[in-house]
Amino acid sequence: MNIFDIDLTSLAMINDVPGVIMEHMTPCLENIPVFIMMVINIILGFMLYTNVSGIQKRDGVDCYPVNVHCCVIVWDVMCSIMCWVLMFTCNFFWLFTLFAILEPIWVIGEIGAIKAVVKTSRQEEFGMYSRGPVTEKQAWGYIFIMIAIWFCFWGSISFILGGFVNGSLLVTWPYTNFLFPWICWKQWERRAAQTGTQIGNSSKVQLTLVFQVTLSWFPYTWFVLMMPFLNTPMFYLAGALTTAFCIRNYLKVRKLPLPNAETKELLGTTAN
Repeated sequence: MNIFDIDLTSLAMINDVPGVIMEHMTPCLENIPVFIMMVINIILGFMLYTNVSGIQKRDGVDCYPVNVHCCVIVWDVMCSIMCWVLMFTCNFFWLFTLFAILEPIWVIGEIGAIKAVVKTSRQEEFGMYSRGPVTEKQAWGYIFIMIAIWFCFWGSISFILGGFVNGSLLVTWPYTNFLFPWICWKQWERRAAQTGTQIGNSSKVQLTLVFQVTLSWFPYTWFVLMMPFLNTPMFYLAGALTTAFCIRNYLKVRKLPLPNAETKELLGTTAN
């Protein structure tokens, strides 16, 4: 089989994403494994943020670069609108209704994270673009540019996959998890090189990412069971490479000591 061949069955399913999801997420005995994996995925998704709150209290900085928050907030806003559309067009199917309620909560969380970056880490995030200290106004300008770029990115993908009425962004859901380590690793590496510690990072966060990413692509996990058209060699290859990258990040972070009182000053973070 040529991994680049188009599977007509998968293509037909992608043309009716809501129908495929409703078929595999309707409560019945045969769908019990799907529900179990869904609960595990949601718990790990929340842990990606609850673990980070501990780092913010410990170090005073965010674990994730602002670019990740810009990426996710655009996806969450668009997905919120999409789930409300699907809730009405699919007769209030329980999953679309649930996420029409939950997605705005993630949006609020991302707004808080972005505001915290502007207050505490704008020099670290945007200092390379400015000759002097970065003001809050400048930081917001950079953030709005990032948000505009991600809006074009996710909007284009949504259009290609049939728009909101076809549940387009749900197809990209596992890929949002894949994006985390690839967008974040340069900041993690830079902080480690500057301070020689785990500041703004932890083994716990990296281990959570290993499990979250792996459960986003591994056979018989939630996304693959709920959307069988993901069952392709290229999807598994992308997932396996990302898991390997997460393991590499975890092994590097666990060797670093915890930060001390002087470490924060080395990052150039500022709230002034």
